[in-house]
Amino acid sequence: MIFVLTLSAMACGCAIVPSVMSSTVLLTKATAEVLLDSFTKTVDTLFVTVLLKSIELNPIGEILTQVDEPLPVAIQSVPQRTSLVFKQRYNLVLLDSWMSIGRLQSFLNSKQFDSTGLYLMVVTSLGLDCTSLADALLEMTSNRFIYDVDVLCLQDGSVIMTTYFPYGRPDHPICHIARWNTYELQGFTYDRPHYPEKLQNFYGSPLRVALFDSAPFMILIRDSNNRPIDYAGIDGHLLKKIADDLNITIEPVIPPRDEKWGALEPDGTATGSMGMVINGTVNMTLSFFGNNPLRQKFMSSSMSYYQSSLVLIVSPGAEYGTFEKLLLPFQLTLWIGFIIVFINALIIIVILQNLPLVVQQFVFGRGNRIPMLNFYLATLGYPVEPPPSRNFSRFLLLLWIFGTFILRTAYQQEMFDFLHRPLNRSTVRGWDQFVSAGYHIFAAPTAEYIFESVHEKIRSSIQVIRVNDHNAVMEDIRYGRIHGARLSYPESIFYLNQQAMLDGGPFYQQFSERLYSYSIHVFFRKNSPLVKSFDEHIQPLVTHGFIRHWADSILNRNLIRGIEARARQALVVQPLTTKMLAGVFGLYGIGLACAGVVFVAENSLANYRQL
Repeated sequence: MIFVLTLSAMACGCAIVPSVMSSTVLLTKATAEVLLDSFTKTVDTLFVTVLLKSIELNPIGEILTQVDEPLPVAIQSVPQRTSLVFKQRYNLVLLDSWMSIGRLQSFLNSKQFDSTGLYLMVVTSLGLDCTSLADALLEMTSNRFIYDVDVLCLQDGSVIMTTYFPYGRPDHPICHIARWNTYELQGFTYDRPHYPEKLQNFYGSPLRVALFDSAPFMILIRDSNNRPIDYAGIDGHLLKKIADDLNITIEPVIPPRDEKWGALEPDGTATGSMGMVINGTVNMTLSFFGNNPLRQKFMSSSMSYYQSSLVLIVSPGAEYGTFEKLLLPFQLTLWIGFIIVFINALIIIVILQNLPLVVQQFVFGRGNRIPMLNFYLATLGYPVEPPPSRNFSRFLLLLWIFGTFILRTAYQQEMFDFLHRPLNRSTVRGWDQFVSAGYHIFAAPTAEYIFESVHEKIRSSIQVIRVNDHNAVMEDIRYGRIHGARLSYPESIFYLNQQAMLDGGPFYQQFSERLYSYSIHVFFRKNSPLVKSFDEHIQPLVTHGFIRHWADSILNRNLIRGIEARARQALVVQPLTTKMLAGVFGLYGIGLACAGVVFVAENSLANYRQL
């Protein structure tokens, strides 16, 4: 049962002023002063947890009587746990023995307490080792990441206040416990806040961080024993910058079994980095961690510091056959232009063969009995037999040989390139082509939630794979051995293509459709006090462009454009166009004009000689 009451000395009209200041009364007055200074102005409800072995020595009534301002109070004990709809933020805990500590530990495991709240622990027994008991209480709260906690107990006729700071020697697993203040007859010795700011300077204290490789956001630099010793990438720069500002020693923890992000179930069961954060193995994690309602339910996140998007790496289309490549060097319109020219030339030859012999000799030359074959030989660059004897026919033949020489050279060059590389058809574009072509989306179990709201046709193409098969499936997609796609993000595709450009392998292709935008955060334990400290340091880094600068330096924009162009060139056919060979057709036009002038000149000369 919970008793909720509002007590104050002014309401009761009484005050306890003993003639002899006993130790118990001194402890009572010190507790009341802490409540008055730190709790009465902001507290909506003070939860008093009574864990006393001896009920007769319960000083809670005397403590609350000395608080001269209204203070709503809820009193509870371990056997009478409450089913609150909200967590207990402001807490006063009364203890008197080691048994009380054991009961408190069981009580804290109920997840009823808010780790970001204020805690005042009061040891009421006079015969115990106060220092050892206070140290045990502070160590227990530090293991649960409860930072704002004070312990009051009696020692040598005075009330000492001890607290802990989440820093100390980096090689020391236990926090630094300090005697913060002393309460005597005149009050507290030092004029300082009862709950100091502890999360602005950690003085080298280690923080456990779940890290894994997720280039280009987190790149772990390892030593010869495969232990991470440094960090690179966007998240790596962010982690080192904040660690320097807060004077934190980073203690990296690698998720087991290469689980990386891990999976989070609706009941809070989690694996990988998320499981380590939720279970309290680490303080936080970051490596391209996006936000969603389920993660927000069981973890706390920092402000967003980078905006990316989720996309698909898709396999290229089928490879062109050997005979198909024969038509690739020229564009279709260019082939049509050549065919028209060749057909017209053949038609003219046929017409001329039906004209008088003098006309044929004038155009073909004397002794040319196989004009069709000579036309074919000249097109391929072979000599004709016999060579033409008249200037007009010589000019036409030289003009044709010169023009076809340019065409042959261009075709051979392009043909050589096409035949020596595994050229593929273009990738599918749009979801309709993706589904109709029978492509599958190969997703790890941890990524299935991303496709919950997509169309049924797209969801039916999802194929769940084991985490260990990720790299093998990615390589099969890269080389086009399977028709499918893998979830990724543009920054990762760029990083992979940068490596592909160095090793000469095929590029990774990005699907034209994007799934959705993806905001990146740092994730902490639920209600972790670290969130506020990290947000205060992330905000100026975002505002002043530091994170964008890190991203630009890693994802060099000029290099990105070069890689994208190389990727498109390696995938998409780029035949010669009509515009590229416009000079050949212009040469034909000029040649025909010159041929007309020569024709008129020869006829005029012949007529002149006849006259």
